[in-house]
Amino acid sequence: AQCGPKGSILDGNPIDRIKISSKVLGFSAVEAFAVKARGNSMIPKINPGDLVIAKKAVAIDGGEIVVCVNNGEVLIKKVQKIPTETGNITYNLISLNPEFAPFTANEDFRIEGVVRGILSYLK
Repeated sequence: AQCGPKGSILDGNPIDRIKISSKVLGFSAVEAFAVKARGNSMIPKINPGDLVIAKKAVAIDGGEIVVCVNNGEVLIKKVQKIPTETGNITYNLISLNPEFAPFTANEDFRIEGVVRGILSYLK
């Protein structure tokens, strides 16, 4: 998943599988998936090459870091929910790296999972 623009779409066909105990995850492994981070918009928490472990979810309270799809691209972002005057909710997608400005999610925005762990890539 891209930490920044130009991500790819999750297609449900895993490239590989990693055995991780539910005891280590803190939730059922059936609910887990992992993506490799690309880009630097989530530095210092998530670096390029890090393996991001997420728990499947379709809704959040707000303020969580998620793996999401926006404009047909898979992204890792912090999400802020913003209630509108009409009673709807819009979502701001926020990078942790201050070099990247927050932006409003598109109509196709959906959450795939909440980030629950990061396995750092060692160079």
